[in-house]
Amino acid sequence: MLPRADRAATIAGLATMAARASGVDAEEIDESTRLREDLGLDSLALIELAVHIEEEWGVPAEQFSLPKLVTLSDVADVITAYRGGRADAGAP
Repeated sequence: MLPRADRAATIAGLATMAARASGVDAEEIDESTRLREDLGLDSLALIELAVHIEEEWGVPAEQFSLPKLVTLSDVADVITAYRGGRADAGAP
């Protein structure tokens, strides 16, 4: 698990990315924000988000099992697991 400060930075970075993808103000996005229901992200937007995550954190897009990711916290968990040495973190 990433230290709390690193996780907070990860959530903040994800919120910024999600805000760009959805048009929702980043200040309104937190780790419990639902990607589809709250932000209105469709499958293409989720794939684009995964690509941006790969560029930012080096987590390959194929690590994300997009249908199983519901909240920003779920995405942060995949990043945390991958960066913690588990390359099999695709399915929460």
